[in-house]
Amino acid sequence: MEQVAAATRISPDYLHALERDAPLSAFPAPMYARAFLRSYARHLGLSEEPIMAAFASRHGAGDPPPRAVVPLEEPPSDRRLPSLRGIPGIGDFTASMAAAFRPGMRGNGHRNGNGKIANGSGSLPRMLVDRRPSGNGHAAHDHVPVVISTNGSAHGRLARSRITRTRLTRRGSRMAIAAVAAVPVVALLVRSNLVFGGKEVAAQPSPKPPAALGPELPRGGREIFPDFRVVAYYGADRTTQLGVLGIGPEAAAHRLLKQAKAYERPNRPVLPAFELIGTLATASPGSDGKYRVRKSDSIVGGYLDTARANKMLFIIDVQPGRADFFPEVKVWEKYLQDPDVGLALDPEWHVGPGQLPGHEIGSVDAATVNKIGDWLAGIVRRNHLPQKLFIIHQFLPGMIQNKSAVKSWPELATVFDIDGYGSQETKLSKWRALTAGDKPGTHHGIKLFYRQDYGLMTPKDVFHLRPRVDFIVYQ
Repeated sequence: MEQVAAATRISPDYLHALERDAPLSAFPAPMYARAFLRSYARHLGLSEEPIMAAFASRHGAGDPPPRAVVPLEEPPSDRRLPSLRGIPGIGDFTASMAAAFRPGMRGNGHRNGNGKIANGSGSLPRMLVDRRPSGNGHAAHDHVPVVISTNGSAHGRLARSRITRTRLTRRGSRMAIAAVAAVPVVALLVRSNLVFGGKEVAAQPSPKPPAALGPELPRGGREIFPDFRVVAYYGADRTTQLGVLGIGPEAAAHRLLKQAKAYERPNRPVLPAFELIGTLATASPGSDGKYRVRKSDSIVGGYLDTARANKMLFIIDVQPGRADFFPEVKVWEKYLQDPDVGLALDPEWHVGPGQLPGHEIGSVDAATVNKIGDWLAGIVRRNHLPQKLFIIHQFLPGMIQNKSAVKSWPELATVFDIDGYGSQETKLSKWRALTAGDKPGTHHGIKLFYRQDYGLMTPKDVFHLRPRVDFIVYQ
């Protein structure tokens, strides 16, 4: 499980929750349960759609209410195949076959308090192939993971039986798969009056699942702006010199949730976020002379897991040093394919050859921003993701060259975040100067510094800013 967690970036706790068929309440939100399950199945090389269908059948969508049940008076073309419930022999057959494909575990199962494997009746089949030795020293046969729908079982839920613990060899598995594949054929024959004495079984009404639009944001919906106002904490691990996230993910989450409440309004809820520096500009050149280091997956994953546990967004901040911006951003693609992970560009720390981060103030041009934005919007489209945060930090006019040429993308919530610390007068002057030429519809953010700002702006002060503030980040 640890290997799967490392490969999929899914917390082992959530993987174990999937394996024991935990309810949706065990996950930060229903969309995460579905996203984790799909990623897990893909990693194991399994067919995703049958698994997703079985999961939805057992747990429901969890987000919108189910659509109306199809009435029996609908035309035959809108009816589903008949349920097998109540047909002598068929319900028992499907239950037995389903049980046959729910093998027990040897050596690595999740066990309950009495030492028995916690794979209770009716749970989804285990998907992890177990090749560990059994307790008697003999290697266990490979498990063939198969999802069998339990709809139509004469008993409503699968009873445990000796078949449940049967371990199937590859040859036996192929035979069993063929037998299971015959189940829908039998159902079709029943529908066609070709078996059971020509007696047709009436179709059972069934709710239609809602249209699948894709995963949602941590607190629901698929658009960030104008639905939410985002309040974020900024920083890196293990040091508070770079921001408040340095106090650690759990402590930062607790503090952020309290800070974010001050920005809640009845007509606009808050969506909290962590903005973690993933690529950090450094004073030393490093082995490749690029003056930057990348945070490890274990560090990023720790903050990401905490963000998800608290239904927050997660933003990867990139300070490329002397490296080119676009290749450095692409390093984080595996995270940006997730529905709750956004991107921030920190041009201050993007310097040219012969320049040193922290000694010269860096910049980025509109062409580079547009190249990155096109690529990021493409990720959103291909993966049917919700709107994704795209932050560009700025505290001097020259930091974003040819700023008016920066495009907008419907897939991205693009924000120009006005940085810089000092007194309220200094910050207001900088705010007016850097937002004056922005195009209508541009989203704006402001960075507030707990230590360096003189007279820290209150939420009321922020609400009075014009243009309106959509993104507030504390450092």
